[in-house]
Amino acid sequence: MKPRIAAAARKMNADLFVCFNAREKRICDNRLIIRRDALEERVLSGLRNQLMELGLYKVFEETFYKELSGALLLKRHDRFRNGRLRSKLSCDR
Repeated sequence: MKPRIAAAARKMNADLFVCFNAREKRICDNRLIIRRDALEERVLSGLRNQLMELGLYKVFEETFYKELSGALLLKRHDRFRNGRLRSKLSCDR
């Protein structure tokens, strides 16, 4: 029998998710790890095949990936900006 996630999934790093109870509380024997891209595909597949009409799904998928791309670009920009700020501060000392 496959273990199932009995708690919320938690990000282990930028690309991997794990069971919160197994990772943090050690009260679950589910040691499975799922990649972010595989998790996204499962969620989108469920929406596409079980919950939405095809036309609505296409709009959702386009918006989802646009928002995801924007969030990733913003995160990179923030990291770059923070890194430049830190290096400027250390040069000013």
